[in-house]
Amino acid sequence: MKRYFILALLFVVSNLYCQKQEKFKARINLEESNILPNIGSMESVLFVFTGDTHLINFYLDLTKHLKKRFKKSKTEIDFNYDLYSKKPLEADLELIPSKKYDKSDYKLICLVSLSEFKNWDNHLIENRKQNYKLNIVINRDESNHMVESAKINVNSNYTISTQNKNSSKLIFDLLNN
Repeated sequence: MKRYFILALLFVVSNLYCQKQEKFKARINLEESNILPNIGSMESVLFVFTGDTHLINFYLDLTKHLKKRFKKSKTEIDFNYDLYSKKPLEADLELIPSKKYDKSDYKLICLVSLSEFKNWDNHLIENRKQNYKLNIVINRDESNHMVESAKINVNSNYTISTQNKNSSKLIFDLLNN
């Protein structure tokens, strides 16, 4: 019985030490994309952010970076915030813009959401790390038929907003390919 215990212990210890340490690096990469080249008319795009109300600061920062990207193009962009939480913070609710745009006025509707959020090293405030997927679904008109989609894998340090500049660049490139 002792032999089996010692063999099992050796097996577990050897597996613990042979795992490769992978260094975390802040970056974004396109995980999957079903967005076709020449997506169509880019006259107007409505970005609709969905998810939890606690993500409002993240989405507002992403909005700021997207506005900068689209400023030089002739594309009109606007933003709707469809955020919901069972117990929202009052401060989050105050930050959500109340103006809603009609989807029928836009050629493309781009739904943006966050999924598979993971974080670690929260006790190290400035060295904490996050990993999440930024999901993008593009509809041609107000119907909810998905035309194209993309999934962006994002690694960030400190806060989830630190990679928004790069995310906005990739979203702009995906829509203007």
